[in-house]
Amino acid sequence: MDQIQNETPIQKRSFRDIYKDLIKSKQRKSFFINLFYFLLTTIIFVVINLLYSKDYIWFVYPMLAGGISLGVQAVSTFVLGGRTADIYANEAELLTNK
Repeated sequence: MDQIQNETPIQKRSFRDIYKDLIKSKQRKSFFINLFYFLLTTIIFVVINLLYSKDYIWFVYPMLAGGISLGVQAVSTFVLGGRTADIYANEAELLTNK
C-alpha cells in the first residue's frame, strides 16, 4: 500500500493515456511544420509571381490548394485529434495484448 501512495502522477497514468498524448503531440508538431512550409512556399510564389508576371496573378491557385489541405490537417489535428489518438491507442493496446 505504501508503494501506491508514493507513486508520482506520471506512474499512475496508463499506457493508453501516455500513447494518446504522444500521438497528439506528434500531430501538432507535424501541423506546425507543414504550416511553416506552406507560408514559406507561398511567400516564394508571391515573389516569383510579382517579379516575373505582374499581369497575371497566379500564386493564389497553389496557395488555395495548400490552404485547403492545411485546413483539413488543422481540423484533423485540433478538432478530431482526440478521436484519432483514441483509434491509434486502441490499435496499440490490441497489439500489446496479443
